[in-house]
Amino acid sequence: REKEDAQLAARREMLEKERIIREEAVLMAAENFNTKIREQEETIGKLREQLTSAKLTAEQGSQQLQGEILELDVERRLRENFPMDTVDEVRKGERGTDIRQVVNELAIQNCGLILWECKNAKAFQPGWLAKIKETLTEEKAQFGVLVFSPAGGGGEDYRQLAENVWLVKPRYAVMVAS
Repeated sequence: REKEDAQLAARREMLEKERIIREEAVLMAAENFNTKIREQEETIGKLREQLTSAKLTAEQGSQQLQGEILELDVERRLRENFPMDTVDEVRKGERGTDIRQVVNELAIQNCGLILWECKNAKAFQPGWLAKIKETLTEEKAQFGVLVFSPAGGGGEDYRQLAENVWLVKPRYAVMVAS
């Protein structure tokens, strides 16, 4: 009987140790699983951030390209409609507006200067007016025109922003130049 009791006690002890080992194994497996899930969630979060950043970069690049296309279109239309005028692109990185139009007549060369700034943005920025007015003064130009194509459409077709500064949609650029 003592032998049986000893075996029974040993068996109970072994079962208790086995239960403890299983519980520790389950806890360790759960901890490892949770760690892997947290790592995956962290990776997914970083990938989302990178995707958002890449999307913003692509949209900005697209907006810059659209702005350059707008500028080239205005420049081409000015050259077509005013062949006697000197229409020059202001190179990227140079100080000033996007386009300089020196107005010429048959008898008079350089009768005036119109500065053109092309913007393709979501909304009008008041800082644009201050910049073009400053550039008008620096270059002693007679007129400044902000060609603004709102990204979502809408807005006014044209309006006078200041004494010698106009805001126009692209289709009215030639009309204002006339």
